[in-house]
Amino acid sequence: MNYTPVCTLRCDDAVADISFINEKSLVSGTISGTVTLWDKDIRRAVRYFEGIREAAICVQQKNNNNNKNNNKLLIQRKCGKVELWDIDKENCEVESVMLTGATSFSKIVQVGLNTFLSPASVENHIGLFDWDTGKLEKLWGVGEDRGMLTGLDLYKDFIVSMHETLICFWDKRYESTPVIQWQVPQDIKKNDGVMLSAMCSVGRHLWACCGNGDLWMLKQESSGKLKYRTRHALPCGSSSIAVRNDQKMVAIAGWDKNIYFRNEAGAPTGLIRGHDDGITSICFNDNICATGSKDRKILLWDVTSILSSNNTPVSDSLPSIPLQKYGG
Repeated sequence: MNYTPVCTLRCDDAVADISFINEKSLVSGTISGTVTLWDKDIRRAVRYFEGIREAAICVQQKNNNNNKNNNKLLIQRKCGKVELWDIDKENCEVESVMLTGATSFSKIVQVGLNTFLSPASVENHIGLFDWDTGKLEKLWGVGEDRGMLTGLDLYKDFIVSMHETLICFWDKRYESTPVIQWQVPQDIKKNDGVMLSAMCSVGRHLWACCGNGDLWMLKQESSGKLKYRTRHALPCGSSSIAVRNDQKMVAIAGWDKNIYFRNEAGAPTGLIRGHDDGITSICFNDNICATGSKDRKILLWDVTSILSSNNTPVSDSLPSIPLQKYGG
């Protein structure tokens, strides 16, 4: 269904990543390296972060323990550098730069207040980097046999790495082999585009999307065993997944330029379309969902508008696949 975005922001190039700073502001990074702070109320850019002209593949607010007087911004560049900026300073200058040495498109993941995970310069390794020491503190050896590292996340007490057809769960405390490995089930490998394309931690589950549209929901039981099931396949693969703060709404960016909404159980609640090219990034701030695209636009959507007036979920016109029994 065609809904009208509440706001359209136009960038100078294809959008690589977007992230909310607060209820009023969001930041964007483009493939040409432009990083912009936007005010969604006045619908315009209010600040540019003039770093190196290298693709800004990840932009996010540094963890600050809810300290509103400590607004820092992290910018991850494709060349293997992560920049730290002070958003509140009038004359914006980079405060510090961490060299990871990795040229992967896998985005950094913050762990605590001063550390983050990133692909490392050591081939097939994940690194934990510390802003206080300015050093690489720990390495997890992914290994060549697991395929290219395409994503990182946190799930419960695990570090999670996504590869071509494999998801690995690592113990944060030890630089060892994965505690759990989950391979895309063999019975769907005959389908085209079966490689994993996006993942996100949603409540008690880790959601994983495949290039053929399958959505897998993984869950660690109290016994430690990993269970999995599928629910409501999409007509295509996806590039990004985001979950609302209350963990009750999930947005999935389809390769077909559609945005698919699901509740926490995986059931469809709506669909919207507004971009002219592939969607590269999604993020939430309460009931506002922002989407960035290769079409150089950032669209802001009021997600309450995708529900009908009587609060009945809106169908996304896709066949509903019955919930399968957990396997594993």
